[in-house]
Amino acid sequence: MESDEEIESAEDVEIRPELSRRYLYITLSPKPTVSKIESKFRESSDVKDLPKSGRPKITQDKKIDNVLSTEENPQTSTLVASENEVSQTTVLRILRKENYHP
Repeated sequence: MESDEEIESAEDVEIRPELSRRYLYITLSPKPTVSKIESKFRESSDVKDLPKSGRPKITQDKKIDNVLSTEENPQTSTLVASENEVSQTTVLRILRKENYHP
């Protein structure tokens, strides 16, 4: 007898060809991963992740440009942080990401 994990519903069997046709770049993965992708596809006809909840990132392009201007004078990172309403940690993170600071 097959276990619950091995039994596929008719809906699963029908959705796989459509999923494969639309998303050729998806490689075969372990069954739990495939099931999760199939579930997403069933709910929204897409496999992309839904937007995350929570506070969005603050670092818009203008703020990033302002932060990157601190490269000329690293002591101003605290000032730039306060002027752009971000934390000094955010300023330093942006600088590290852009390879301005180690």
